[in-house]
Amino acid sequence: MVLTADDVPGILEPLHGREELLEPWMEARLLSITEIARTPPVTLNTEITIIRAFLYWCKEYRGLSENPAAKIKPRQVLQKSPEVYSDEELAQMLKHADPTEAAILLTCCYTGMREQEICSLAWEDVA
Repeated sequence: MVLTADDVPGILEPLHGREELLEPWMEARLLSITEIARTPPVTLNTEITIIRAFLYWCKEYRGLSENPAAKIKPRQVLQKSPEVYSDEELAQMLKHADPTEAAILLTCCYTGMREQEICSLAWEDVA
């Protein structure tokens, strides 16, 4: 059996007014991505956003009577400070680096650019 976009309201209608059905999924998914995959809750927030947007689309264009995910709030994500190298660690890296590696390290440190961004630089970018 192949589902089409016209089948969406019938499939999702059992969720109408039953946002509590999404809560257990969200709790189980949060547990699986944080404890098993060691993925931050921001992944769950992305999934919730996608599901919410899809269900809004279903409501708007496919006749779903109500978005069951409308009341679900994203999880709070704690921002950790980035790990930075100490002056001593940077000095050790520069001591053992060849001139090209040293240039890349110093460019990373002074500009905040990522390695791939530095590798993609062209001379016309440095003027």
